[in-house]
Amino acid sequence: MLRLLYPRPYGKQVREAASRYGVDPFLVWSVMRQESAFDPEATSWVGAMGLMQLMPATAKEEARLLGVESDRFYDVGVNITLGTGHLARLLRRHHRLDWAVAAYNGGSGNVNRWLKGNEEAPQERWIEEIGFDETSDYARRVLANLALYRSLYAEN
Repeated sequence: MLRLLYPRPYGKQVREAASRYGVDPFLVWSVMRQESAFDPEATSWVGAMGLMQLMPATAKEEARLLGVESDRFYDVGVNITLGTGHLARLLRRHHRLDWAVAAYNGGSGNVNRWLKGNEEAPQERWIEEIGFDETSDYARRVLANLALYRSLYAEN
């Protein structure tokens, strides 16, 4: 029954992008579930676009950095590629999953500010001390999604 609530849509695109950028595909689905509820046409009130809810400037910058020659940011394949590439970049930059997930929502600059003096804090405490309730809630939800995806679908 839980698999109905935690589907794995766009499997081919997710697996290809996850493999290309070295990101756990379950993390991609976890972000997608939280960001857009898997709606490829989703647009937030601040202008974030598509499945991975990329802001226009972020989408353009990721397209440039990844050599993606498309500005069709609502396209499922393009959006998943850019969002997964962005996640990979954040994971490399921030070195911890909770920090990277918080940066996906709240920005790297904010994460760097929140880390000052808290670099050694365990994940649960660090997330609680994030300066924005929206980002704190987002990080908890994405990480919970990830735990559920891994438990539901991980192969033995």
